Amino acid sequence: MDVGGVQPGRNATVHGLTDEAAQPSGKPSWAVLPHNGPLAGLRAVAVVLVVLFHAGLPWLPAGFVGVDVFFVLSGFLITSLIVREVWSTRRLDLVVFWARRARRLLPVALVVLTVTAIAYAFAAPAIDVATNRNSFPAASLYVSNWLFAQEAVDYFADNSAKSPVLHFWSLSIEEQFYLVWPLVALVILLLAFRRVVAAITAVSALAAASFAYAYFLANSSPEAAYFSTFARAWQLLAGALVALIVLVPVMRNRPLPEWVRPLATVSAPVALAAIVLAASPIVGGRPPLVASTVATLATVVVVASVWLLPNLTGTRWLAAPFTQMIGRLSYGIYLWHWPFIIIGGLLGLTSEYWVVNVPVVLLVSTGLAAVTYVAVERPMSALSLRPRRRAVLVLVACLTAAGLVAAGTWTYLRPPSNVSAVIDQLDNDAQEAAVGELTAGAASGAKVLLVGDSHAGFWQPALDALGQEQGWQLKSVIRASCPWALVTVVEKSGKLANCDVDLSSPAIQTAADYRPDVTILASRSIQIDSVMTEDGRTLAPLEAEWLPLMSAGATKFIDELLEYSATVVLIEPTPETREHMVRCVTAGAEVDCDLPANYKDSRAEIVTLFRSLAAENPRVISLALDDLICPNGTCPALVGQTLTYRDLHHLTSDYALLLMPGFDALLRAQSVTLAQPTSALAPAAVVADSP
Repeated sequence: MDVGGVQPGRNATVHGLTDEAAQPSGKPSWAVLPHNGPLAGLRAVAVVLVVLFHAGLPWLPAGFVGVDVFFVLSGFLITSLIVREVWSTRRLDLVVFWARRARRLLPVALVVLTVTAIAYAFAAPAIDVATNRNSFPAASLYVSNWLFAQEAVDYFADNSAKSPVLHFWSLSIEEQFYLVWPLVALVILLLAFRRVVAAITAVSALAAASFAYAYFLANSSPEAAYFSTFARAWQLLAGALVALIVLVPVMRNRPLPEWVRPLATVSAPVALAAIVLAASPIVGGRPPLVASTVATLATVVVVASVWLLPNLTGTRWLAAPFTQMIGRLSYGIYLWHWPFIIIGGLLGLTSEYWVVNVPVVLLVSTGLAAVTYVAVERPMSALSLRPRRRAVLVLVACLTAAGLVAAGTWTYLRPPSNVSAVIDQLDNDAQEAAVGELTAGAASGAKVLLVGDSHAGFWQPALDALGQEQGWQLKSVIRASCPWALVTVVEKSGKLANCDVDLSSPAIQTAADYRPDVTILASRSIQIDSVMTEDGRTLAPLEAEWLPLMSAGATKFIDELLEYSATVVLIEPTPETREHMVRCVTAGAEVDCDLPANYKDSRAEIVTLFRSLAAENPRVISLALDDLICPNGTCPALVGQTLTYRDLHHLTSDYALLLMPGFDALLRAQSVTLAQPTSALAPAAVVADSP
């Protein structure tokens, strides 16, 4: 990642700044930004944290904070360049500024994108290539963070087909910052010309607004918060604030106060340790914003300390030759490491064991970075931008190359027709996430309420269709990743989910208002979610106290529903698969893609719970759909031309619709008749057609 690309300057003092003699250009000496060794070393720390995290080192669950370190460094160095230029000349050549950034960043990034696209098309399943096709042009044009936010990519998911250019989200944020910030900074710096306090106040206000937005978004939409430029801007602006603060002593030709050195001597090493602590389980086990905040503030302290006093004892190792080398290669290492992890995994070049994976990823990504540094980065950095028309040509050439790579990767990764057909079917999969939605149906039929997580979501369109056919009403209250049981859910990130607010409370209120004849409960989360006890302990499935807590929450919720609903139907957890059927179906080979049904270890306990609740109360029914979905323990990949599973555990809504006659028959066998069917479809027709 880029942090300014600043080259070493001459006549550097112990404060990391040049002496006060005027430069030959007529600019004051403080207007020249010199090289600072420890800051280059800090880049090495940042990239190593990220690579170790992605390579699977278990002791760094929040190693992604290395990106936060990069953000602060980028904000600091870019703002340092801008403020020194504007406050010494009252102008800023934006074309030259943007040309420098393009020359520094685009060539090697476009090389990596091109190589990655070619390798990924060769190594990845066709469906994964098609799914991730959009991310390549988005990465080329530095808007991938918005694409990933829109698609609600879970950065911490284990089983999703991740894009090999997912890491370009952070580069996109930096480039967007480089595009907009010079314009904003120019206005601020001209209005507050050489008035540091006024400039700091303005930048602080912007940073505070961004942090407030990040905090709001982290609670309402964590994925969007992770990828949003506006929610990340405060970290870059934190670096900008440091750039303004450290300029004060030399711009005013004042020595540093005596207390600065002893304070920096202690605080800089402590802050470095805090960055690592933010990546560790101690802080990293908390919500991402907590770890990012700790890392950002710690980086601010380190940057300010080593810029003013680069020869501090506790940070001198940052300027060591090896650390400097990794710092120089950090941009290339960051670009190469993630594609190697994804594509190397597909080719069997990486290992599931971190003790093997970590050194392999470090060595390969560093080697590739060294090659591109020598072949691309260093020659491009030597390319002169003078006279100004050359800067214009370089900028135009780089932007044109970005457009060509965007178009080229999009064309190259075009899926074949059979894969496009599958993609279209998945894109048109009408899975709902409605709260209190009234669907079409005759008032003379039964009133049905559907409650649950995304596993209720794939049943919703099918039940809607059945209700319209048979003449009954349906309302749904659905929230992904929430069990319907009254428990406190702990997400993977350690954050408490708002399932009571988002699911259980609205469901009870809807039931009270709607008075359903039948309430159907469907959830996968009820068998996989960790829950919190009253004394603050987190319990994972299969731990000794987990089942009693989940059982109590389920019983309480059902009891509340039975006050308003005549019957409660518990859909037993859906059979799952160990592999993605869609990948097999789109592979093009004539192979049998059907798979044996697979179940979570905790499913048996949940099924036993459901059946015991049904045995105790005649108004509660436990509905087993295993033989309907996966006859004889085998889950079909296709029924006719209809895909059955969209991933390892979600049915497609089209398959759920095909299952409706059988679903209705199973309800009738339990004496639950929603309405008399109006079609001649045989209840067993779907099962008979299944392989």
